[in-house]
Amino acid sequence: MGIAIIRTILIVMVMIPVYPALCQTMATAQEPKVNASPVLKRFSVYADGLIGPIYSATINAEIRLGYGKSGVRTYYLRVGAGSDNTLITDGGPGYLGALTMLKRTRNDKLFEISAGWFSGKSSVYDTSINYPILDIGRRIYYPSGFMLRYHAGILGVGGSVGFAF
Repeated sequence: MGIAIIRTILIVMVMIPVYPALCQTMATAQEPKVNASPVLKRFSVYADGLIGPIYSATINAEIRLGYGKSGVRTYYLRVGAGSDNTLITDGGPGYLGALTMLKRTRNDKLFEISAGWFSGKSSVYDTSINYPILDIGRRIYYPSGFMLRYHAGILGVGGSVGFAF
């Protein structure tokens, strides 16, 4: 088994007991009503592209984990799948997991910071591909649910389009 498969299995094994506990905590806790933005939906799905030393294309899904105490910050769990390529080696398919924090600056525009990990396997060589994800950016939600996202990070600059519901 490759290191990417082992890492994916470990992440899933950690999230299985943790996620139901988070759901129970969120169900009993009241969400902030005054400061919570009406445009922040529970789920988001979007296509993401990245250009830099590593260029990639991924499909991502996010689920809201909860709000901060003031209601200005919102936390999401992000998972995705796609393909990447680097300037140094050939890339291939892989998976990513990340935690995202959104901070509302205006009703429809949000500051975003995301940290996580991408694991994959080279399509040419029999090696695993692993690198960290650390991005900061801006996210814009429209009342229809349409979402635009642009970001810069240690791996390059990118943008996303998607839908929140």
